[in-house]
Amino acid sequence: MTTSSAPIAAATERKAARAEFELGEQALAGNRLPEASARYRAAMNYRFADDGTKAKSKEQLAVVDAMMKQAGQSQKSLYDEAIADLRANNLDVGEGRNSISLIKPVSGPGSFSAALLIM
Repeated sequence: MTTSSAPIAAATERKAARAEFELGEQALAGNRLPEASARYRAAMNYRFADDGTKAKSKEQLAVVDAMMKQAGQSQKSLYDEAIADLRANNLDVGEGRNSISLIKPVSGPGSFSAALLIM
């Protein structure tokens, strides 16, 4: 890289970092938390990202991490409630049925919760 192209490359990286941050904002607004987290991390890791973009990305990453942690706790509560209904044989009760059906999208194929639903 020549001396004259270095400022251009730095400006290009600053723009790319800002674009990553904006994509993170869009992902957060759409409640796509893993994507938002990856976008904010990418924005922070650009070598020539400006300090404001890095700081705001760090702040938003903390928000996303807290939301992901809360979502995990909410899913755990939902799972525990559904398992309690299942063990109590409350399969025909509307509330229990809803709890069990909501677990399916949360759990991956072959996971522990899917195995319990089969029992």
